[in-house]
Amino acid sequence: MTTETATAKVPQQALSDLMNIERELNEMFLEREQAIRMLLVCFLAGQHGVLVGDPGTGKSALIEEICARVTDATGNGLKFFSALMDKFTTKDDLFGPFDYNGLRTGTQERVLEGRLADSDVAFLDEFWKSSISVLNTMLKAINERKFLNGRQEIAIPLISVVAASNELPEGNELAAIRDRFLLTHFVSHLSPGNRELLMLRKAKLEPDPWDNPKTKISRDDFMDLRAYMGTIPFTRPVILAKNTIVGELARNGVTISERRDGQCQTLMQANALLEGRSEVSDEDLLILQDAFWMEPAQRPTVNKIINQHSNPM
Repeated sequence: MTTETATAKVPQQALSDLMNIERELNEMFLEREQAIRMLLVCFLAGQHGVLVGDPGTGKSALIEEICARVTDATGNGLKFFSALMDKFTTKDDLFGPFDYNGLRTGTQERVLEGRLADSDVAFLDEFWKSSISVLNTMLKAINERKFLNGRQEIAIPLISVVAASNELPEGNELAAIRDRFLLTHFVSHLSPGNRELLMLRKAKLEPDPWDNPKTKISRDDFMDLRAYMGTIPFTRPVILAKNTIVGELARNGVTISERRDGQCQTLMQANALLEGRSEVSDEDLLILQDAFWMEPAQRPTVNKIINQHSNPM
C-alpha cells in the first residue's frame, strides 16, 4: 500500500477519545503502559494476545476496563466473556450447552448467549492448562470468526481473545494455537514505589484516578477507527526494514512464518494510529518486539535486531 491509495478521512474526534482513554488507563494502572498498548493494538487490529504474569497483577481488570470504555447506544460496553481454564474445561464451558429442544429434534445447536461465540472480547485465564482438544476447538473461531452451531456455520462478533497464564506452553503440541496469538507480554508485580502509591490511593491518602471522569468512545466510532486503521499506508522503506529484520532473525534461529509476518503489519498500522501518525513508520517496528518471538529465550535476540532497524523516540 502506498500513500496515494489511502484516501480515508481520519475520524479525528474518535481518535482523540481513544488517545484520552489510553492516557487515563496509564494513570489508573501503574506500570502497565506496554500491556495497555498491546491490548488496544489487538482490539484495533482484530488480533489476539497473551498476558503472562502471576495472579493478582490486574490483567482481567485492565481488559474489563477497556471493554467498558467502548459503549453502544444503551451505554453497555463491549460484550465480554471470561473463563478460568483447567484440564476439566469443556467445549460447553466456552460455547454453551446444547439446547434441549435441539437435541430432541436432532439439530444439536448450542445456547451461545453469554459465551465466547456471542462476545466481542474473550479473556481466558490459565489458558494453557486446558486440554489440547478443547483449545483446538477454538481455532476456527479465532482464525475465521466462525462457529459451527449444529448444522449451520455462523459468523461470530469476536474481535479479540486475550489469554493469560503464569507460564507459556512447552513443546510443539500447542504450536498451532500458540501461533494465532500475535502479541505476548509479561506483566510483573509493581515496583516498591508504585506499590506504595497504589496502597495510598486505596487508603484515600492520595488522589485516585479511578475516581476521575472516564472518557468513553461509542462502539460505532471505535469500529470506524478500526476501518480507518486498515487504510493507513506503509512506505517501501519500512516494509524493506521489516523484511531485513525477518531475514536476520532467521539467520539467528528465529523463524517467522509468512502468515505471522503479514498479520503483524496490522499491528504496525494500529500502533501508528495510536501514535497519531498518517503512515506507518520505522518507529512502529517496535510493536513487533512482542510479536516476533515464540519462546522466551528468543526475546533478547528479537529486541536487539528490531532496535537496530527501528527509530525509537
